[in-house]
Amino acid sequence: MSRVEKRARNRSKMVIGIRLSMAKDKTDAAGTMVHTLDISPTGARLAGLREQVAPGDIVTLQRSHKRAKCKVVWCREMGPREIQVGVQFIGTDPTFWGVNFAPEAKTAEEKKMWSLLGAKEK
Repeated sequence: MSRVEKRARNRSKMVIGIRLSMAKDKTDAAGTMVHTLDISPTGARLAGLREQVAPGDIVTLQRSHKRAKCKVVWCREMGPREIQVGVQFIGTDPTFWGVNFAPEAKTAEEKKMWSLLGAKEK
């Protein structure tokens, strides 16, 4: 069984700039700017992190005025000082990303994008 099959929900590819703060580092109250690669209603894959984190660490994500506590599920060093992490929300806030994850909404958004691009639907 692949990782995608194990996952409760599929992720949507989306790049969103967010601020990440680590609970253990009280000196960096402003946090670090990172970005998403994929998002889901239950978490995200983040990139652009330069500090070491470990699975099980608790972090806070901030998007605009919304904040969410997350648990780091996995970490992968992609290069020197370039770390990707998978995070899972602690609790639920379906509005955190500002995206409707319903399949019908995704189709409507795709149609809108194709019309904006001037392409004909297939």
